[in-house]
Formats: sequence, structure tokens, C-alpha cells
Amino acid sequence: MVLRGLLAHGKVRFIFISTHDLLISGDALTHQNAMKIIEECGGHIIAEHSVSESYSGDGLIVASFDPRDVGFQVPISYARSKDSLFGEWEVRYAALDQKVWLFQKVRKTKIWHVLAVVKNLLKRNKK
Repeated sequence: MVLRGLLAHGKVRFIFISTHDLLISGDALTHQNAMKIIEECGGHIIAEHSVSESYSGDGLIVASFDPRDVGFQVPISYARSKDSLFGEWEVRYAALDQKVWLFQKVRKTKIWHVLAVVKNLLKRNKK
């Protein structure tokens, strides 16, 4: 990855990253993965909050890769997750868990098997 090389070799002093929610990025760990890359490349965090700590719905990471900035931090605001744009993870997880439970129940019914047969027949007809 080109960016990782630039960061690790001191070609970048500051980086500002906006991370996004699972619904946008497709990855629940976007923020954490970005933090890990910064750490692996020798960066230090100046300011940071996750998506669930944000009022805007975006996570924020500001980091420096210059030794002159070690210890430099900027205080920023933090939202309680219940006040964030996407809300609390526990509530969202519970809703997802309920959908998974319902899906598993439906899979055990005869209608699921009928739908699977219909799907296979439709695939054969396309050939």
C-alpha cells in the first residue's frame, strides 16, 4: 500500500482521517483498523473519536508522524453513543440479533425449501 509506505518513511507529517459507520463503509472496524495502521507506521494520535462518540456520524483521527509532535494533543468533543447519529451499538446489535433469529426460524420452515427449489429452477431456465 503506497500510503503505508509514505507514512512509515516520514513523508507525511499530519494525517486527518474521517471514518464511517458500518452502514457506509461495510466494515464495523474501519476506525479501529485505521488506528492500527497509524500505530504500525509510527504515528501518534493528536485527536480521535470513534463513530459512536461523534455528533456528526463520522469518526475522526488526527495523527502526526513527526517526532517533534510527540505529546501534542488537541482536546475535542465526545458524544455519548445514545446521542450520536447512529445511536448505541447495543440497540443496533439487538435489532440485528432479532433479524438473525427470525431468519433462522424461517429457514426451518417448508416455505424456505420451496423458495430454494424455485430459485434453482430459475437459475436453470437462465442457462
